[in-house]
Amino acid sequence: MKTTLKQCADIASALKDLSDVEMDYASAYAVAMLLGELNKHIQFFAKEEIKIVEKYAKKNTDGKVEMRDGGVFSLAEETAAEFHRKRAELDAVEVEINPITINPPERMKPSIIEALKGVVEFNNG
Repeated sequence: MKTTLKQCADIASALKDLSDVEMDYASAYAVAMLLGELNKHIQFFAKEEIKIVEKYAKKNTDGKVEMRDGGVFSLAEETAAEFHRKRAELDAVEVEINPITINPPERMKPSIIEALKGVVEFNNG
């Protein structure tokens, strides 16, 4: 299944919530393997995002990214549009992930089911 780098983080978050629920070994293994696959894409995304931030964020006198309270960086007005364009480009990079089929846990939030559409199929048995 094709998805985007941005969506990988959302899918991984829902899978982490799902992984907190007890399930049979085969289902737990499939969830863990899919999380591992997604984490590779998320790590790539994080590295590339740092490069974009370092290129376009305001710098302090030492040439380091200027950080405000809460770890937020600032953009110079002249670089903001290019930063947002590059970031959107990174968000939209398509990746291939392998969907899984698992036995559904006894209880699950509807938001998890929605977030996992197309990625996790639940057996109806």
